[in-house]
Amino acid sequence: MTELETKHGIKCVHNEINILSMLLEGGSTPSLEIYSKSRRSLAGHNCDLRRLSSIGLISHVSGPTDKRERRYQLSETGKKILSEHELLIAEALRAAR
Repeated sequence: MTELETKHGIKCVHNEINILSMLLEGGSTPSLEIYSKSRRSLAGHNCDLRRLSSIGLISHVSGPTDKRERRYQLSETGKKILSEHELLIAEALRAAR
């Protein structure tokens, strides 16, 4: 777990690991759907998404029919890191729940 935190900057005992897991399982997901499954305030949720975007683990696009909607997905870097550290991610998810 500490390797994920120190090497890649992912906060493991935090909502960030849940967001990454959700995007890994579900692919491109609207921000509000991610928010509805989190236990964070809207401000905290947006802070998490901005931070994960700023470190290059996720990216976003506008929704296909409503350009106000933001859909988030794992970036190529995020996919690579999560696939390399599958066991550590599973351990961090157990600790975060």
